[in-house]
Amino acid sequence: MLDATNVNIIHQKSTKKCQKAHPAAPEIDACRAFARAMPSVGAQIFFASARAVLPLFIIGGMGVMARKKGWLNASTASALAKLNGKFFLPCLLWTSLSRTVTAGTLRELWIMPVLAMMHVVIGSAIGYYVVLRACGTRRGFRTVTVLSCGFGNSLALPVVISRAITKNPTIGDLVFVDPDDGDKCALYLSVYVIMLSVSMWSLGPYLFHRRAALEDSAGEGVNRVNGDAENAGMRDAAHSSDVERESSTAGDATLANNDDTKRALLSGARNVFNTNVNACLLGILTGICTPVRDIIFQPGRAFSYVGYSADSLADAAIPSILLIIGCSLANGPDYKMADRKTAIAVLITRFIIIPFITIGLYYGLKDAGVAPTNHVFWLSFLLLGATPTANNVMLQAQMFHSDENAIAGVGTLLLYQYAVVPVVLVGWISWFLAIV
Repeated sequence: MLDATNVNIIHQKSTKKCQKAHPAAPEIDACRAFARAMPSVGAQIFFASARAVLPLFIIGGMGVMARKKGWLNASTASALAKLNGKFFLPCLLWTSLSRTVTAGTLRELWIMPVLAMMHVVIGSAIGYYVVLRACGTRRGFRTVTVLSCGFGNSLALPVVISRAITKNPTIGDLVFVDPDDGDKCALYLSVYVIMLSVSMWSLGPYLFHRRAALEDSAGEGVNRVNGDAENAGMRDAAHSSDVERESSTAGDATLANNDDTKRALLSGARNVFNTNVNACLLGILTGICTPVRDIIFQPGRAFSYVGYSADSLADAAIPSILLIIGCSLANGPDYKMADRKTAIAVLITRFIIIPFITIGLYYGLKDAGVAPTNHVFWLSFLLLGATPTANNVMLQAQMFHSDENAIAGVGTLLLYQYAVVPVVLVGWISWFLAIV
Protein backbone atom coordinates (compact mmCIF):
# COMPACT_ATOMS: atom_id res chain seq x y z
CA MET A 1 0.00 0.00 0.00
CA LEU A 2 1.53 3.37 -1.01
CA ASP A 3 1.15 6.24 1.45
CA ALA A 4 1.61 9.93 0.63
CA THR A 5 5.31 9.92 1.58
CA ASN A 6 6.16 6.98 -0.69
CA VAL A 7 4.21 8.44 -3.60
CA ASN A 8 6.09 11.74 -3.17
CA ILE A 9 9.44 9.92 -3.22
CA ILE A 10 8.46 8.08 -6.41
CA HIS A 11 7.34 11.37 -7.92
CA GLN A 12 10.67 13.09 -7.10
CA LYS A 13 12.74 10.21 -8.51
CA SER A 14 10.73 10.02 -11.72
CA THR A 15 10.99 13.81 -12.17
CA LYS A 16 14.79 13.72 -11.77
CA LYS A 17 15.05 10.93 -14.34
CA CYS A 18 12.95 12.95 -16.79
CA GLN A 19 15.12 16.05 -16.21
CA LYS A 20 18.38 14.13 -16.73
CA ALA A 21 17.12 12.50 -19.91
CA HIS A 22 15.48 15.63 -21.35
CA PRO A 23 16.64 18.76 -19.52
CA ALA A 24 14.55 21.14 -21.60
CA ALA A 25 11.77 18.83 -22.69
CA PRO A 26 8.14 20.05 -22.29
CA GLU A 27 7.15 16.54 -21.25
CA ILE A 28 8.62 17.04 -17.78
CA ASP A 29 5.32 18.35 -16.46
CA ALA A 30 3.57 15.31 -17.91
CA CYS A 31 6.09 13.03 -16.17
CA ARG A 32 5.40 14.76 -12.88
CA ALA A 33 1.64 14.52 -13.29
CA PHE A 34 1.81 10.89 -14.27
CA ALA A 35 4.02 9.93 -11.34
CA ARG A 36 1.72 11.74 -8.94
CA ALA A 37 -1.52 10.26 -10.30
CA MET A 38 -0.25 6.82 -11.28
CA PRO A 39 -1.76 4.69 -8.45
CA SER A 40 -5.24 6.19 -8.53
CA VAL A 41 -5.45 6.42 -12.32
CA GLY A 42 -4.41 2.80 -12.73
CA ALA A 43 -7.09 1.68 -10.30
CA GLN A 44 -9.72 3.82 -12.02
CA ILE A 45 -8.85 2.42 -15.44
CA PHE A 46 -8.83 -1.19 -14.27
CA PHE A 47 -12.13 -1.02 -12.39
CA ALA A 48 -13.82 0.93 -15.19
CA SER A 49 -12.69 -1.76 -17.65
CA ALA A 50 -13.87 -4.57 -15.38
CA ARG A 51 -17.25 -2.88 -14.86
CA ALA A 52 -17.64 -2.52 -18.63
CA VAL A 53 -17.00 -6.22 -19.27
CA LEU A 54 -18.81 -7.68 -16.23
CA PRO A 55 -22.39 -7.19 -17.56
CA LEU A 56 -21.48 -9.33 -20.58
CA PHE A 57 -20.94 -12.31 -18.34
CA ILE A 58 -23.71 -11.76 -15.85
CA ILE A 59 -26.40 -11.58 -18.53
CA GLY A 60 -24.59 -14.03 -20.83
CA GLY A 61 -24.35 -16.46 -17.92
CA MET A 62 -28.10 -16.14 -17.46
CA GLY A 63 -28.48 -17.11 -21.12
CA VAL A 64 -26.34 -20.21 -20.56
CA MET A 65 -28.37 -21.16 -17.48
CA ALA A 66 -31.65 -20.56 -19.31
CA ARG A 67 -30.52 -22.91 -22.11
CA LYS A 68 -29.34 -25.59 -19.66
CA LYS A 69 -32.59 -25.40 -17.68
CA GLY A 70 -34.71 -25.56 -20.81
CA TRP A 71 -36.23 -22.10 -20.28
CA LEU A 72 -34.70 -20.89 -23.56
CA ASN A 73 -34.45 -23.59 -26.20
CA ALA A 74 -33.03 -23.23 -29.72
CA SER A 75 -36.34 -22.23 -31.33
CA THR A 76 -37.12 -19.68 -28.61
CA ALA A 77 -33.63 -18.20 -28.86
CA SER A 78 -34.03 -17.95 -32.64
CA ALA A 79 -37.36 -16.15 -32.20
CA LEU A 80 -35.76 -13.78 -29.67
CA ALA A 81 -32.91 -13.11 -32.09
CA LYS A 82 -35.38 -12.24 -34.86
CA LEU A 83 -37.31 -9.97 -32.50
CA ASN A 84 -34.11 -8.25 -31.48
CA GLY A 85 -32.95 -7.86 -35.08
CA LYS A 86 -36.30 -6.50 -36.29
CA PHE A 87 -37.24 -4.20 -33.40
CA PHE A 88 -34.94 -3.80 -30.39
CA LEU A 89 -31.55 -3.16 -32.01
CA PRO A 90 -32.89 -1.01 -34.89
CA CYS A 91 -34.67 1.18 -32.34
CA LEU A 92 -31.45 1.55 -30.36
CA LEU A 93 -29.53 2.59 -33.46
CA TRP A 94 -32.22 4.95 -34.73
CA THR A 95 -32.73 6.77 -31.43
CA SER A 96 -28.98 7.05 -30.71
CA LEU A 97 -28.10 8.39 -34.14
CA SER A 98 -31.08 10.72 -34.36
CA ARG A 99 -29.97 12.52 -31.20
CA THR A 100 -26.29 12.87 -32.09
CA VAL A 101 -25.88 13.22 -35.86
CA THR A 102 -25.35 16.67 -37.31
CA ALA A 103 -23.90 17.84 -40.59
CA GLY A 104 -20.74 18.80 -38.68
CA THR A 105 -20.22 15.39 -37.09
CA LEU A 106 -20.54 13.62 -40.45
CA ARG A 107 -17.43 15.39 -41.73
CA GLU A 108 -15.21 13.73 -39.11
CA LEU A 109 -16.56 10.20 -39.56
CA TRP A 110 -14.69 9.27 -42.73
CA ILE A 111 -12.12 7.36 -40.68
CA MET A 112 -14.61 4.70 -39.57
CA PRO A 113 -15.42 3.28 -43.05
CA VAL A 114 -11.69 3.28 -43.84
CA LEU A 115 -11.01 1.43 -40.57
CA ALA A 116 -13.71 -1.13 -41.40
CA MET A 117 -12.16 -1.92 -44.78
CA MET A 118 -8.67 -2.16 -43.29
CA HIS A 119 -9.89 -4.60 -40.64
CA VAL A 120 -11.64 -6.72 -43.28
CA VAL A 121 -8.68 -6.77 -45.68
CA ILE A 122 -6.02 -7.40 -43.03
CA GLY A 123 -8.04 -9.96 -41.06
CA SER A 124 -9.12 -11.88 -44.16
CA ALA A 125 -5.55 -11.90 -45.52
CA ILE A 126 -4.24 -13.28 -42.22
CA GLY A 127 -6.97 -15.91 -42.25
CA TYR A 128 -6.25 -16.99 -45.83
CA TYR A 129 -2.46 -16.81 -45.96
CA VAL A 130 -1.58 -17.72 -42.36
CA VAL A 131 -4.36 -19.47 -40.45
CA LEU A 132 -5.44 -21.89 -43.18
CA ARG A 133 -1.88 -22.92 -43.99
CA ALA A 134 -0.53 -23.07 -40.46
CA CYS A 135 -3.48 -25.01 -39.01
CA GLY A 136 -4.42 -27.25 -41.93
CA THR A 137 -8.06 -26.20 -41.57
CA ARG A 138 -10.57 -28.69 -42.94
CA ARG A 139 -11.54 -27.99 -46.54
CA GLY A 140 -15.23 -27.49 -45.80
CA PHE A 141 -14.49 -24.91 -43.11
CA ARG A 142 -11.96 -22.67 -44.83
CA THR A 143 -14.35 -20.00 -46.09
CA VAL A 144 -15.90 -19.70 -42.63
CA THR A 145 -12.43 -19.39 -41.07
CA VAL A 146 -11.39 -16.56 -43.39
CA LEU A 147 -14.63 -14.67 -42.68
CA SER A 148 -14.20 -15.27 -38.93
CA CYS A 149 -10.77 -13.63 -39.05
CA GLY A 150 -11.88 -10.67 -41.17
CA PHE A 151 -15.20 -9.66 -39.64
CA GLY A 152 -15.57 -8.67 -35.99
CA ASN A 153 -18.54 -8.04 -33.74
CA SER A 154 -18.86 -4.35 -34.50
CA LEU A 155 -22.20 -3.55 -32.91
CA ALA A 156 -23.52 -5.59 -29.99
CA LEU A 157 -20.33 -5.97 -27.94
CA PRO A 158 -18.83 -2.49 -28.57
CA VAL A 159 -22.18 -0.81 -27.83
CA VAL A 160 -22.46 -2.62 -24.49
CA ILE A 161 -18.87 -1.83 -23.48
CA SER A 162 -18.77 1.78 -24.68
CA ARG A 163 -22.03 2.63 -22.91
CA ALA A 164 -20.75 1.04 -19.70
CA ILE A 165 -17.49 3.03 -19.90
CA THR A 166 -19.14 6.38 -20.58
CA LYS A 167 -21.31 5.98 -17.48
CA ASN A 168 -18.17 6.69 -15.41
CA PRO A 169 -17.93 10.44 -14.78
CA THR A 170 -14.11 10.40 -14.85
CA ILE A 171 -11.45 7.82 -15.67
CA GLY A 172 -8.03 9.37 -15.15
CA ASP A 173 -7.96 12.43 -17.41
CA LEU A 174 -11.01 11.31 -19.37
CA VAL A 175 -14.22 13.08 -18.43
CA PHE A 176 -17.63 11.74 -19.46
CA VAL A 177 -20.00 14.47 -18.33
CA ASP A 178 -22.00 14.74 -21.54
CA PRO A 179 -25.13 12.57 -21.23
CA ASP A 180 -24.96 12.02 -25.01
CA ASP A 181 -21.54 10.31 -24.87
CA GLY A 182 -23.16 6.88 -25.01
CA ASP A 183 -25.16 7.90 -28.08
CA LYS A 184 -22.02 9.32 -29.68
CA CYS A 185 -20.38 5.92 -29.33
CA ALA A 186 -23.37 4.40 -31.11
CA LEU A 187 -22.96 7.00 -33.87
CA TYR A 188 -19.31 6.16 -34.47
CA LEU A 189 -19.94 2.43 -34.31
CA SER A 190 -22.88 2.67 -36.71
CA VAL A 191 -20.85 4.39 -39.42
CA TYR A 192 -18.34 1.54 -39.13
CA VAL A 193 -21.18 -1.01 -39.21
CA ILE A 194 -22.62 0.36 -42.44
CA MET A 195 -19.37 -0.21 -44.32
CA LEU A 196 -18.74 -3.55 -42.60
CA SER A 197 -22.23 -4.81 -43.42
CA VAL A 198 -21.90 -3.84 -47.10
CA SER A 199 -18.54 -5.59 -47.40
CA MET A 200 -19.62 -8.64 -45.39
CA TRP A 201 -22.79 -9.32 -47.35
CA SER A 202 -20.90 -8.80 -50.60
CA LEU A 203 -17.79 -10.84 -49.83
CA GLY A 204 -19.42 -13.58 -47.72
CA PRO A 205 -21.99 -14.88 -50.25
CA TYR A 206 -19.42 -14.60 -53.05
CA LEU A 207 -16.91 -16.76 -51.18
CA PHE A 208 -19.55 -19.34 -50.20
CA HIS A 209 -20.85 -19.61 -53.77
CA ARG A 210 -17.29 -19.81 -55.10
CA ARG A 211 -16.50 -22.61 -52.64
CA ALA A 212 -19.62 -24.52 -53.72
CA ALA A 213 -18.75 -24.08 -57.40
CA LEU A 214 -15.20 -25.36 -56.83
CA GLU A 215 -16.51 -28.37 -54.93
CA ASP A 216 -18.98 -29.13 -57.71
CA SER A 217 -16.29 -28.90 -60.39
CA ALA A 218 -13.95 -31.08 -58.34
CA GLY A 219 -16.71 -33.66 -57.88
CA GLU A 220 -17.44 -33.70 -61.59
CA GLY A 221 -13.75 -34.24 -62.31
CA VAL A 222 -13.62 -37.22 -59.98
CA ASN A 223 -16.72 -38.69 -61.57
CA ARG A 224 -15.21 -38.34 -65.03
CA VAL A 225 -12.05 -40.14 -63.97
CA ASN A 226 -13.66 -42.91 -61.94
CA GLY A 227 -16.95 -43.34 -63.76
CA ASP A 228 -17.58 -46.36 -65.98
CA ALA A 229 -18.44 -46.23 -69.67
CA GLU A 230 -22.14 -46.87 -69.11
CA ASN A 231 -22.53 -43.89 -66.80
CA ALA A 232 -20.52 -41.75 -69.19
CA GLY A 233 -22.84 -42.74 -72.03
CA MET A 234 -25.88 -41.92 -69.96
CA ARG A 235 -24.44 -38.49 -69.17
CA ASP A 236 -23.67 -37.87 -72.84
CA ALA A 237 -27.19 -38.84 -73.81
CA ALA A 238 -28.66 -36.62 -71.14
CA HIS A 239 -26.39 -33.80 -72.24
CA SER A 240 -27.50 -34.17 -75.88
CA SER A 241 -31.10 -34.12 -74.80
CA ASP A 242 -30.49 -30.98 -72.74
CA VAL A 243 -28.82 -29.27 -75.69
CA GLU A 244 -31.77 -30.01 -77.96
CA ARG A 245 -34.22 -28.84 -75.35
CA GLU A 246 -32.26 -25.63 -74.72
CA SER A 247 -31.98 -24.83 -78.42
CA SER A 248 -35.73 -25.19 -78.85
CA THR A 249 -36.53 -22.98 -75.87
CA ALA A 250 -33.68 -20.46 -75.99
CA GLY A 251 -35.96 -17.51 -75.37
CA ASP A 252 -37.53 -19.05 -72.29
CA ALA A 253 -34.12 -19.95 -70.89
CA THR A 254 -32.89 -16.39 -71.35
CA LEU A 255 -35.90 -15.03 -69.51
CA ALA A 256 -35.42 -17.56 -66.73
CA ASN A 257 -31.75 -16.60 -66.38
CA ASN A 258 -32.69 -12.94 -66.23
CA ASP A 259 -35.22 -13.70 -63.51
CA ASP A 260 -32.61 -15.65 -61.54
CA THR A 261 -30.16 -12.77 -61.84
CA LYS A 262 -32.75 -10.28 -60.65
CA ARG A 263 -33.66 -12.48 -57.70
CA ALA A 264 -29.99 -12.88 -56.79
CA LEU A 265 -29.39 -9.13 -56.97
CA LEU A 266 -32.52 -8.43 -54.94
CA SER A 267 -31.49 -10.98 -52.32
CA GLY A 268 -28.00 -9.48 -52.13
CA ALA A 269 -29.41 -5.96 -51.76
CA ARG A 270 -31.70 -7.13 -48.92
CA ASN A 271 -28.72 -8.65 -47.13
CA VAL A 272 -26.54 -5.57 -47.55
CA PHE A 273 -29.26 -3.12 -46.61
CA ASN A 274 -30.56 -5.15 -43.71
CA THR A 275 -32.76 -3.80 -40.94
CA ASN A 276 -29.85 -2.55 -38.82
CA VAL A 277 -28.17 -0.74 -41.71
CA ASN A 278 -31.49 0.84 -42.69
CA ALA A 279 -31.97 1.94 -39.07
CA CYS A 280 -28.52 3.60 -39.15
CA LEU A 281 -29.29 5.41 -42.39
CA LEU A 282 -32.70 6.51 -41.09
CA GLY A 283 -31.10 7.75 -37.87
CA ILE A 284 -28.57 9.81 -39.82
CA LEU A 285 -31.32 11.36 -41.95
CA THR A 286 -33.46 12.08 -38.88
CA GLY A 287 -30.53 13.71 -37.08
CA ILE A 288 -29.63 15.93 -40.03
CA CYS A 289 -33.25 17.06 -40.45
CA THR A 290 -33.49 19.05 -37.21
CA PRO A 291 -37.27 19.82 -37.34
CA VAL A 292 -38.10 16.13 -37.73
CA ARG A 293 -35.73 15.17 -34.93
CA ASP A 294 -37.17 17.75 -32.55
CA ILE A 295 -40.80 16.88 -33.21
CA ILE A 296 -40.07 13.23 -32.40
CA PHE A 297 -37.59 13.43 -29.53
CA GLN A 298 -38.36 16.71 -27.75
CA PRO A 299 -40.72 16.10 -24.77
CA GLY A 300 -44.22 17.42 -25.31
CA ARG A 301 -43.94 17.72 -29.10
CA ALA A 302 -46.53 16.28 -31.48
CA PHE A 303 -44.82 12.93 -32.12
CA SER A 304 -42.83 12.59 -28.90
CA TYR A 305 -44.76 9.40 -28.15
CA VAL A 306 -42.98 7.82 -31.14
CA GLY A 307 -39.60 8.63 -29.67
CA TYR A 308 -40.65 7.40 -26.24
CA SER A 309 -41.87 4.09 -27.68
CA ALA A 310 -38.62 3.63 -29.62
CA ASP A 311 -36.62 4.34 -26.45
CA SER A 312 -38.58 1.68 -24.56
CA LEU A 313 -37.88 -0.92 -27.26
CA ALA A 314 -34.22 0.15 -27.44
CA ASP A 315 -33.76 -0.62 -23.73
CA ALA A 316 -34.36 -4.31 -24.49
CA ALA A 317 -31.70 -4.55 -27.21
CA ILE A 318 -28.55 -5.10 -25.15
CA PRO A 319 -29.96 -7.62 -22.60
CA SER A 320 -31.54 -9.72 -25.34
CA ILE A 321 -28.32 -9.75 -27.37
CA LEU A 322 -26.33 -11.00 -24.39
CA LEU A 323 -28.94 -13.66 -23.56
CA ILE A 324 -28.79 -14.93 -27.15
CA ILE A 325 -24.99 -15.09 -27.11
CA GLY A 326 -25.02 -17.02 -23.84
CA CYS A 327 -27.66 -19.41 -25.16
CA SER A 328 -25.69 -20.08 -28.36
CA LEU A 329 -22.55 -21.00 -26.39
CA ALA A 330 -24.26 -23.24 -23.82
CA ASN A 331 -23.63 -26.54 -25.63
CA GLY A 332 -19.85 -26.25 -25.56
CA PRO A 333 -17.37 -26.83 -28.42
CA ASP A 334 -18.01 -29.03 -31.45
CA TYR A 335 -14.86 -30.18 -33.21
CA LYS A 336 -16.38 -31.87 -36.27
CA MET A 337 -15.23 -29.00 -38.50
CA ALA A 338 -13.48 -26.45 -36.27
CA ASP A 339 -10.42 -28.10 -34.71
CA ARG A 340 -8.62 -26.63 -31.70
CA LYS A 341 -5.71 -25.23 -33.71
CA THR A 342 -8.02 -23.27 -36.00
CA ALA A 343 -10.07 -21.97 -33.07
CA ILE A 344 -6.92 -20.78 -31.27
CA ALA A 345 -5.49 -19.22 -34.44
CA VAL A 346 -8.69 -17.24 -35.06
CA LEU A 347 -8.64 -16.16 -31.41
CA ILE A 348 -5.05 -14.89 -31.76
CA THR A 349 -5.96 -13.03 -34.95
CA ARG A 350 -9.00 -11.31 -33.44
CA PHE A 351 -7.60 -10.56 -29.96
CA ILE A 352 -3.86 -10.03 -30.49
CA ILE A 353 -2.93 -9.19 -34.08
CA ILE A 354 -5.87 -6.94 -35.01
CA PRO A 355 -5.72 -4.90 -31.75
CA PHE A 356 -2.00 -4.17 -32.20
CA ILE A 357 -2.59 -3.11 -35.80
CA THR A 358 -5.46 -0.85 -34.67
CA ILE A 359 -3.26 0.80 -32.04
CA GLY A 360 -0.66 1.45 -34.73
CA LEU A 361 -3.31 3.06 -36.93
CA TYR A 362 -4.41 5.18 -33.96
CA TYR A 363 -0.94 6.61 -33.41
CA GLY A 364 -0.42 7.12 -37.14
CA LEU A 365 -3.64 9.10 -37.54
CA LYS A 366 -3.07 11.12 -34.38
CA ASP A 367 0.46 12.05 -35.45
CA ALA A 368 -0.78 12.99 -38.93
CA GLY A 369 -3.26 15.44 -37.38
CA VAL A 370 -6.08 14.44 -39.74
CA ALA A 371 -8.48 13.07 -37.12
CA PRO A 372 -10.79 14.50 -34.45
CA THR A 373 -9.60 15.11 -30.89
CA ASN A 374 -12.76 13.68 -29.32
CA HIS A 375 -11.74 10.95 -26.83
CA VAL A 376 -15.13 9.21 -27.24
CA PHE A 377 -14.37 8.84 -30.95
CA TRP A 378 -10.96 7.29 -30.28
CA LEU A 379 -12.33 4.99 -27.61
CA SER A 380 -14.83 3.63 -30.14
CA PHE A 381 -12.07 3.42 -32.76
CA LEU A 382 -9.84 1.27 -30.54
CA LEU A 383 -12.68 -0.91 -29.22
CA LEU A 384 -13.50 -1.97 -32.78
CA GLY A 385 -10.06 -3.53 -33.02
CA ALA A 386 -10.55 -5.94 -30.09
CA THR A 387 -13.83 -7.74 -30.69
CA PRO A 388 -14.66 -11.42 -31.30
CA THR A 389 -15.96 -12.80 -34.58
CA ALA A 390 -19.22 -11.31 -35.85
CA ASN A 391 -22.36 -13.29 -35.09
CA ASN A 392 -23.41 -12.76 -38.72
CA VAL A 393 -20.75 -15.28 -39.76
CA MET A 394 -22.95 -17.93 -38.12
CA LEU A 395 -25.97 -16.55 -39.97
CA GLN A 396 -24.13 -16.78 -43.30
CA ALA A 397 -23.06 -20.35 -42.51
CA GLN A 398 -26.74 -21.17 -41.92
CA MET A 399 -27.76 -19.54 -45.19
CA PHE A 400 -25.01 -20.59 -47.61
CA HIS A 401 -23.15 -23.63 -46.25
CA SER A 402 -24.38 -27.08 -47.23
CA ASP A 403 -23.05 -28.78 -44.07
CA GLU A 404 -24.91 -28.09 -40.82
CA ASN A 405 -21.71 -28.86 -38.88
CA ALA A 406 -20.33 -25.52 -40.11
CA ILE A 407 -22.81 -23.71 -37.82
CA ALA A 408 -21.54 -25.67 -34.82
CA GLY A 409 -18.00 -24.87 -36.00
CA VAL A 410 -18.69 -21.13 -35.86
CA GLY A 411 -20.12 -21.66 -32.37
CA THR A 412 -16.84 -23.32 -31.37
CA LEU A 413 -14.80 -20.38 -32.67
CA LEU A 414 -17.03 -17.99 -30.72
CA LEU A 415 -16.83 -20.15 -27.59
CA TYR A 416 -13.03 -20.00 -27.57
CA GLN A 417 -13.07 -16.25 -28.03
CA TYR A 418 -15.72 -15.49 -25.42
CA ALA A 419 -13.96 -17.82 -22.96
CA VAL A 420 -10.94 -15.48 -22.86
CA VAL A 421 -12.87 -12.21 -23.04
CA PRO A 422 -12.94 -11.68 -19.22
CA VAL A 423 -9.15 -11.44 -19.11
CA VAL A 424 -8.17 -10.25 -22.57
CA LEU A 425 -10.82 -7.60 -23.06
CA VAL A 426 -10.30 -6.05 -19.61
CA GLY A 427 -6.60 -5.79 -20.44
CA TRP A 428 -7.19 -4.20 -23.84
CA ILE A 429 -9.78 -1.74 -22.53
CA SER A 430 -7.39 -0.70 -19.75
CA TRP A 431 -4.69 -0.04 -22.33
CA PHE A 432 -7.08 1.81 -24.64
CA LEU A 433 -8.25 4.09 -21.83
CA ALA A 434 -4.66 4.74 -20.80
CA ILE A 435 -3.45 5.79 -24.24
CA VAL A 436 -6.58 7.79 -25.12
